[in-house]
Amino acid sequence: MHERARHSTHAPLKASHVFEEFARTLWYLRAPLAALFLLFLLLSAAMYYAGGPIDTGSRTPSAFGDTLYFCTITALTIGYGDVVPTTLLGRIDSVLIGVQGVLVTSIVTAAFVRAVQEAARRAHEEDLPGVSRSGHWSSTGENQQPHPECTAEPDTHPTVPARRGQQDS
Repeated sequence: MHERARHSTHAPLKASHVFEEFARTLWYLRAPLAALFLLFLLLSAAMYYAGGPIDTGSRTPSAFGDTLYFCTITALTIGYGDVVPTTLLGRIDSVLIGVQGVLVTSIVTAAFVRAVQEAARRAHEEDLPGVSRSGHWSSTGENQQPHPECTAEPDTHPTVPARRGQQDS
């Protein structure tokens, strides 16, 4: 069995740690997310006043609630087609709302991936004997051996095996 695989143990991830990291990451990204939310509100207002949203079922102008619903569905890239813009400005606005929605989805997805990675890293650190949460070796405890994965240092003087027939001098 490979030496590294034999010593490798994986601590289980705890959902509470993942969501704690997710919340921390979203808090860190609060300014860009707030800016994108404000952009969404501005684009939704532009859609209502200049986009000419029409309810396709009744062929009547949409109420503000229906327009907000349309903008939300567009930002989520779903697009049911029950409310549609009828002006050029409305169609351009729809594209911008879709791009804004993809940006928000990408940021939230990246934040969650980072949260899982960070929670896994911390769980791994906590699982290693003699490693504090900060990643430094503890000086307490007798005969503590560092974990093999954490002590691998590059060999600065590699040894080359002698060829057959050659002897060390």
